[in-house]
Amino acid sequence: MNRNELKIILEKMDIPNTGYSLYGERGLDRTILEWGLKWRIYSINEKGGEHEIAAFGTESEACEYFYNMMIKYKFFLDRMEHDVYVPTPPEVKRIFIVSNTGDTDVQKDD
Repeated sequence: MNRNELKIILEKMDIPNTGYSLYGERGLDRTILEWGLKWRIYSINEKGGEHEIAAFGTESEACEYFYNMMIKYKFFLDRMEHDVYVPTPPEVKRIFIVSNTGDTDVQKDD
């Protein structure tokens, strides 16, 4: 896969292009794919500093990795859009009573 093919796929997935750049356009809160001495994927923080995520020798490898990142990003966007909240299950305290033989034979919940 190359960047042009990736662009078409991401558009079909309805991922807003404000969250990524395939041709090195810089911007805050973006995941950027660009070619320099190597194919690299990075992001830019709010202070303008770069955070390298991954680097690759071929465009195809970089695009595959980027595509997998965008699938996760799309999942996150969909959860935010539909306000899906999955609560953390409550912590359950368990007491195990061990018999004289060393076997655990009774379990008691608080």
